[in-house]
Amino acid sequence: MEITDSTKRKGTSVEFLIISKLLKYNFDVYIPVADTSGINIIVRSPKGKYVEIQVKSRIARGGGRVFDVKDFKPRDTYFICCYLIEEDEYWLIPSDEYYKHAAHNNNKRRLDTTKLDFLMNLKGKRA
Repeated sequence: MEITDSTKRKGTSVEFLIISKLLKYNFDVYIPVADTSGINIIVRSPKGKYVEIQVKSRIARGGGRVFDVKDFKPRDTYFICCYLIEEDEYWLIPSDEYYKHAAHNNNKRRLDTTKLDFLMNLKGKRA
């Protein structure tokens, strides 16, 4: 997929939307100067724990209801946030869960919203 100006703008706007939600709940939020390792947001919780978040967004009409993330090594402090734009629906998934349940293809991991809903309902952690 070619990254166009409008694609970059969409991604940035969704990142700031997620940042605003985090700020609303009293998290300290930091933005890396450059997104070179798939980390869009760094968060410090009120208890002082730091986590990294990669934000992915989709427009279901043209892009389907799937989220692709470049292959990564799961860790306790790394989360994937998937945001479905026209539904204003998002999922915040620990990287180990995303990694375990995502299909692996061409150096990417892919989950669709049906599986995301199932995972969140199974664990009782609806985002």
